[in-house]
Amino acid sequence: MESIYIPLTELQYKEMFEVVNPITETAFPYGSSGNESHQRDVIWNHYKIISGDTGTPPCTCRTTVKYWNEALRTLKKFIESVELKKQELSLHITTNPPTN
Repeated sequence: MESIYIPLTELQYKEMFEVVNPITETAFPYGSSGNESHQRDVIWNHYKIISGDTGTPPCTCRTTVKYWNEALRTLKKFIESVELKKQELSLHITTNPPTN
């Protein structure tokens, strides 16, 4: 059976989920601390993997907000699809338990 996380690994997905899931448009990591820089790296690197984008990450100035929002929307849609697949798998296993 194919992984539900493709094109990511499960580990990459978990890292992305932890960074992206709590972010709202008003809580985007625009600061310069190491943690915020790491969050932006995770967002852009995972966006590139999922979307196939080959561009360099945009700066964090206000004129690039549309690019960061697009990256976040893409990642949040990906998370939503994976979580839905998890629910479907869980439901399938619950309603069709393996027979021994």
